Order: sequence, then structure tokens, then C-alpha cells
Amino acid sequence: MLSSSPSRSQCMSSVVIAIGPGFGQFAEPVFSRCINLVKSSLIEAQQYQQDPINYDEPDKTFLIVSLDLLSGLTQGLNTAITQLYSASDPPVLTLLAMCLQHPDAPVRQSSYALLGDTAISCFPILKPLLPQFMPVLVSHIEVEPRLAEVSVCNNAAWAAGEIALQAGADMEPFVNPLMERLVPILISSKAARSLTENSAVTIGRLAIVCPQLVAPHLQVFVQAWCQALADIKDNEEKDSAFRGICAAIQVNPNGISTVRRLALPRSPRP
Repeated sequence: MLSSSPSRSQCMSSVVIAIGPGFGQFAEPVFSRCINLVKSSLIEAQQYQQDPINYDEPDKTFLIVSLDLLSGLTQGLNTAITQLYSASDPPVLTLLAMCLQHPDAPVRQSSYALLGDTAISCFPILKPLLPQFMPVLVSHIEVEPRLAEVSVCNNAAWAAGEIALQAGADMEPFVNPLMERLVPILISSKAARSLTENSAVTIGRLAIVCPQLVAPHLQVFVQAWCQALADIKDNEEKDSAFRGICAAIQVNPNGISTVRRLALPRSPRP
């Protein structure tokens, strides 16, 4: 059973991810303990907000590490986590919806990490609730977030890309609202580099599933998009992003025909 010590919870999360499906036989009590901690933390927060005189402000550490451990379980068990999600009381996603709108940024940061992991491992459970989750997610993607909100924005943008890969054409209602947030980040000179890179990857992933909606915007963002991803290492995320942009270019080849060619370093003359 999960210890009440935050440091032990963080350690447990790493162990679960490393062991993977082999942790399945121990997962149920750990999962249940996390759900109970999240539930009790949210109740305490609500009591404090309603009556700050008679209730102490709750320690949010237990809420954050419980969300992180749920992410670890979701990553480690992959699709096998679906059974625990389905049997959860209260439902995991009901609690997660509340955490996504928590006033504290670190809670929302961990919540969006769990949302993305949920999309990867058990999307069928998340799919019916996309109309509930996506507007909140979009609202947390900001062009120039406060420093404390940058990680929240990063995780929200990343989660949007993971959801897109799983949702396919069902992502269509959310593409334009996301593009309205992601493109300004991409072309902003003030956006954090990590946020620019995440935005570029997510735009590429939106283009995989709905290229016809991303393609009309190519001329506006494609140069900044290339610059954002030029220096990051090759990985699955970068690969999927490039495949998406290629799909958008096929839909709208004129979208890149008038873009100024990127300046490449020249080799020195002998």
C-alpha cells in the first residue's frame, strides 16, 4: 500500500514505470490509495475555500504526488490500467476534471501529465469526455504565461498532441481553437523555448489527423515551426510532427511556396 510519505510516493512512481506490467499484481491497492488521497485532498481544499477561518489550508503535496503516481501506474501498466480506471469509485476522470481547474499551478501541471498518459493508455475511457476536457485544456495554453504557469502550459500542449493521435478525425472540433493558441506561441519571440517546441510538435500531430484544418495556416507558422524543431534530437514526437506537416503541405503546397527559405550556415571558402 502507498505510504503517506511524499518522497516515498515519488520513488514508487519511478519503480512502477521501470517495472511496467510486472507491477500489475501490486497495482490495485496503490491505485486505490492514490484515488482516496486525491479525493480527500480535494474535499479539504473545498472546505478551506468555503471557510478559511475554521479550516487549515491543506498541504497540496499529497495531491500532487498522488497524481504523479497515478501517471506512473498509467505509463507502467499501459492498457492494463483500464480495468482499474473502470472500477474506480469515484471515477478517476471525475477527480481529474476537478484537478485540472485547481487554483495551484503544480497541481494542474501534474493533472495534465496524467491526462496525456490517460490518452495514451486508455483512450476509450477518455473519448466520451473530450467535450468536457478540451475547452479547459485549451484555456490553459497561453502565449505568454506567468513563470509559474509555463509548466502547466507545456503539459497542456503536450497532452493535446497525445489526445489528437488517439482521437483521429474526432479531434476536428478542437483543432481550430488549439491552433488559435499554439500558432501565436510558435511565432512569439517571448515564448519559452520548451513551450515553443511542444507547440510545434502538437501542431504537427494535429496535422496528422486533420491536415485540412492545419494546412490553411502553413504560410503563417511553417518557418517558425522548422526553426523550433531544428535543434531537438530525433525521436518519436519529432517524427510524428514532421509526418503531420508533410500531410498539411500535400493539402496546401502553396502554403510554403512564398515562405522565405531558411538561412543555412555556409561553409567557409578555402
